[in-house]
Amino acid sequence: HTRCSRDWSSDVCSSDLYNMNENIKQHFDNGMNNLKDQNYLSAYNDFYLASNVAKTEDLKQIYLQYTHMSASMLIAEFKKQNDYSHINMAIELLNEAVDYCLEKKVQFDIFSLITLLCDCYELINYFPKIESLHLNTINYLKEHYSNDIAMIYAKQYSSDRKSTRLNSSH
Repeated sequence: HTRCSRDWSSDVCSSDLYNMNENIKQHFDNGMNNLKDQNYLSAYNDFYLASNVAKTEDLKQIYLQYTHMSASMLIAEFKKQNDYSHINMAIELLNEAVDYCLEKKVQFDIFSLITLLCDCYELINYFPKIESLHLNTINYLKEHYSNDIAMIYAKQYSSDRKSTRLNSSH
């Protein structure tokens, strides 16, 4: 069970991604065109370039969104080609994004990053890493944010695991 097969275009057409600056806009347009053609590596390159522009300009939310998109393209390419270098690159990107998010205390949906990272580990059948990743995140959120935020994350994680088990049992 993974969430990587969905239509990413519906996730990425928001005006905040599109209207940031001309450089990002151009990379976005190119990436979306490549995505429509199912040219995932080219889409990855475009979204990755957009994420770098956003990071350079200290646009933290935009950087994280494009990193998420970049990793999603690598996962799609892995599913298409079964080339482990793509899934390893996605894992590296997502780990960097999670670290960045936590280190900079960016108000971002960290659960979506970690869920995508867990999808990567699931694709390569590395299940022990999934559990430890969630437990480490819960502890980090307790220590650096609050118990309430950690509980919100834990509830979201718990409900995601329950739906994953239900879906996989059918």
